[in-house]
Amino acid sequence: MKVFKNIKIRNLVDIQKVRHPVSHDNIDSYSAALEVFTDYDQQNLLVLEQSVGIDSATELMKKAHVQLKLVIDSEEHFRRVSNLADLVSVKVMKAVEATGLKREDLPVADVMTHKDSLRDIEMAEF
Repeated sequence: MKVFKNIKIRNLVDIQKVRHPVSHDNIDSYSAALEVFTDYDQQNLLVLEQSVGIDSATELMKKAHVQLKLVIDSEEHFRRVSNLADLVSVKVMKAVEATGLKREDLPVADVMTHKDSLRDIEMAEF
């Protein structure tokens, strides 16, 4: 029986900069972690600027066939993540109500998942 390594998960609250991604086929539970996780030293990073509108972000994610994008500010500092489910959920209507903006004027910044609730794995673990 194969032995699996315990890995440490860290909080993303202190991460500021993001790295700008390689497709792997035939991944299963015995695949090496480096085949499963995205190493942004080797792959293009899919990002949105936090000022992008909800509708534009939704369309961009659908066209790219992705469910999640990292959100950056104008200086490319990592701020949060935006996922497609949030962009088409009641979360948008709550943000419209809270901000007084129309849906078409609402930026993704108002419905993003904050990075303090996210975790990652340091590539050095592998």
